[in-house]
Amino acid sequence: GRHCTLQGLRHRVDGRDPAVLVGPTSAELGRVAEEAATRFAARWNAAGLERPVGAHAMVASEIVLVPWWEPDACAALVEVAEATDAWGSDPDDPIPGVEVSLMTIGSDVFGALEDAVGAVLVPALRTHWPEFAWCGLHDAFVIRYEPSDGARGLALHHDVAQISASMRLVDGYDGGALEFPRQAWDNTGVPVGTFSVWPSLVTHPHR
Repeated sequence: GRHCTLQGLRHRVDGRDPAVLVGPTSAELGRVAEEAATRFAARWNAAGLERPVGAHAMVASEIVLVPWWEPDACAALVEVAEATDAWGSDPDDPIPGVEVSLMTIGSDVFGALEDAVGAVLVPALRTHWPEFAWCGLHDAFVIRYEPSDGARGLALHHDVAQISASMRLVDGYDGGALEFPRQAWDNTGVPVGTFSVWPSLVTHPHR
């Protein structure tokens, strides 16, 4: 079945700006998408994202797990991504995925996420990487994988960024693990709503 992941704090593999996915603007969103965005905002606020993150730990060589969102907030983000229905991929991306950038969603989801990451997640990461220079989010998107898509995974690659992060938004599916062959680790068993975070450029190719 389908699984969805939130990925952010990253650059494209070739270092270029991310694709601008042509999706509905706020004025063009239908009733279902607007209602989903409203529900997401309410759950976002209820999640208390200004509180300290949960206990975080390095689980493999320079891979840190940071519990952050409740499953309800993850489900709400999937709901608004599905309702917005702006799935697409960059044809020039050497590692294309089927995704919705949070910048294409009609509410200020991207800005809210960027603010929360800067206020809450970055201080936690600096306990592991003190010299991590926070320059804002380059991109954040929901990416989905379905057997019917024909693309059964992403090839081994690395990102051009200081830090990358990935959060599983749903569970109850087979396969689809985020795997780091060099570190002999994957995110099987990492709970929904927990960020897996790693330094991106050279040492952590993943698929």
